[in-house]
Amino acid sequence: MLQLAHVRLPPGCGTSPHAHSDMTEVFIVVVGRGSATVGRRRVRLERFDCLVVEPGERHRLRAAADSALELLYFGLHREMPSRSPPRQRHTP
Repeated sequence: MLQLAHVRLPPGCGTSPHAHSDMTEVFIVVVGRGSATVGRRRVRLERFDCLVVEPGERHRLRAAADSALELLYFGLHREMPSRSPPRQRHTP
């Protein structure tokens, strides 16, 4: 499943640290500047930068103090395994 969204963080504001166990997120900076913390790694973000966050990685995004941060992002949900066992084919 694919999820697509747009967000605008006002100057100095950000998201709470969080993680998704079943989704890879891809962020593209549309306008502004800011930073992202993924695990223990901190990266600066500027217009047209792309950031990939893998499932289970704790992350947060923050707009610069003097600039809003506008992002387009999509999430790719991992396929969840079926709860029923696979069907077996019998060959004569």
